[in-house]
Amino acid sequence: MEITFRKLVANETLIYRSLRLECLQQFPEYFGSTFEEENASTKLIFEKYMEEGNPDHFMIGAFDDDRLIGICGFDRQARNKTKHRGEIVQMYVKAEYANKKVGARLLITAIHSAFSNQKIEQITLSFVEGNASAKKLYENIGFEHYGKIKNYFKSKNHYSNQCFMKLERSEFEGLI
Repeated sequence: MEITFRKLVANETLIYRSLRLECLQQFPEYFGSTFEEENASTKLIFEKYMEEGNPDHFMIGAFDDDRLIGICGFDRQARNKTKHRGEIVQMYVKAEYANKKVGARLLITAIHSAFSNQKIEQITLSFVEGNASAKKLYENIGFEHYGKIKNYFKSKNHYSNQCFMKLERSEFEGLI
């Protein structure tokens, strides 16, 4: 099994969309968007970014041969005072590739791509409390907790807490 990792490009919007919708169906409790919301959208935000080739907003794909098996996005902040940071979003790996280090390699590829822009100094991410595999992965890469918001998401009468983590460029460079 040879897994490769790279930025998705304009002609891969359909395979991206398919995997994005799959993750929302498979693990609805772990994402802020819903399958229904994104499925109804004519074009997802990262489809637009991929078509534009926008270097500030990109999606890394994990491929098993030519099959997209994982995604991890980076979304740079746009305001002048926050352009030095961005966020990891939409992290997902197909269940059959769990425990094969695909998620770690996918995340590290996204981090390297983000930090290849010398103006990026900090990367944040968040995850739903209780997602132990995500928490462990992020901690192993070097992300540090900086907060939690209770009742961040509400679905019908169920609330979920959201945990927030950050990674400084200097801390990441010290790990590699």
